[in-house]
Amino acid sequence: MPIYNKDIGDPESLREAAESGRIRELEGFGATLEANILEEIRKKSWGRLRTPWHVAEKVARAYVAYLAADESVGKVVVAGSFRRRKATFGDLHGGVLGIR
Repeated sequence: MPIYNKDIGDPESLREAAESGRIRELEGFGATLEANILEEIRKKSWGRLRTPWHVAEKVARAYVAYLAADESVGKVVVAGSFRRRKATFGDLHGGVLGIR
């Protein structure tokens, strides 16, 4: 059975159809699949906001150097996905120990 709906032909119309509950109305589809589609769309949207590790390395090193230059800062560390060298990360986490 081919799956086709003339109203759903691009990612935006797929998102709109899933949000409005229209996908579950298609033969062979249901609420679970519709929820899974929305989850994957959300993941893909978030993924566009993630930064490759190698692109942000210079920025992270500059922040560490800037903070470490303060006499009141004892230690600066980069944490999270960046520290673990994940391929991409969404934001930069760090810690500062203020005893010197």
